[in-house]
Amino acid sequence: MINYPDFSSNGYEVERELGKNLTGGRITYLAKDINTGKTVVIKQFQFAQAMGTWRDYDAIHQ
Repeated sequence: MINYPDFSSNGYEVERELGKNLTGGRITYLAKDINTGKTVVIKQFQFAQAMGTWRDYDAIHQ
């Protein structure tokens, strides 16, 4: 059994991992909105990773 992060407090349930870039400190998940059932993509940034930076985070939040 794979243990995905729990995003239920944010209203999402992870279905599967789509990809990861551990060098950049990010993992992408396919998830469902618990309230609407719509499919969403969640990108989790893990800045505590040795090579994690804010550069990629800043790129999608500009």
